[in-house]
Amino acid sequence: GAALIYFKQQLGYKTYLLVGANGEGGNNQLGERFGEELKTLRTGELMSATNFLRVDQVNSLNALDFGYTSFEKEVWRFWDRKSLLGKLVYYIRLIRPEIIISKNRMTDSHGHHKAFISLAKEAFMKAQDYKEFNYQLKLGLLPSVPKAFLVRSEAETGKFKIDSTLKIGGKSISQLEVEALRKHQSQGDWSWYQKVAESKKNIEYEIIGSSRDFDGFPKSEEKTSEE
Repeated sequence: GAALIYFKQQLGYKTYLLVGANGEGGNNQLGERFGEELKTLRTGELMSATNFLRVDQVNSLNALDFGYTSFEKEVWRFWDRKSLLGKLVYYIRLIRPEIIISKNRMTDSHGHHKAFISLAKEAFMKAQDYKEFNYQLKLGLLPSVPKAFLVRSEAETGKFKIDSTLKIGGKSISQLEVEALRKHQSQGDWSWYQKVAESKKNIEYEIIGSSRDFDGFPKSEEKTSEE
């Protein structure tokens, strides 16, 4: 959420969100709606949150959410890696993003998150190679070379930092991030995350991939959005 807020509302970029799955295998803090009903509920919550964040477009890989596992290996028993990789490459070539950002890390405890970041790292490279998924050329989708690929870091040594105290429209980025998360009511009230968000001044990201012409990130004073 923080990156979507910063790049959209502070720097004026178009923002796109791609999710791996739709939440049908998760818990529901609101009641007894599960499976397809929970998928519908969570999709509605996602749209409410992304509207609040002013995201320009939301897409999904529609991977099966089969429930919780902490093991990436378990995920590949249910997910077709080649098919999902092709979809991810497709969206990179279609949208042609300057920067790809993931909140997921390989150190996450959630197996789905580990699998998704693994896919994203591979797709970042394959989207640049015309020999990979070359049937997409017939669709008019040429190779795409994003400038950088960032993942959220727990360490305080990130190469890119977002000041969570930065005010946009009278509220800090951390406050806006928590407000967006609270749209996902089926996952709880997010009070625990508010304490985490308020405890950190900077939200840090590591660069795990970049193009040859990558020359750093714009500063907020270079392009700001009026509120």
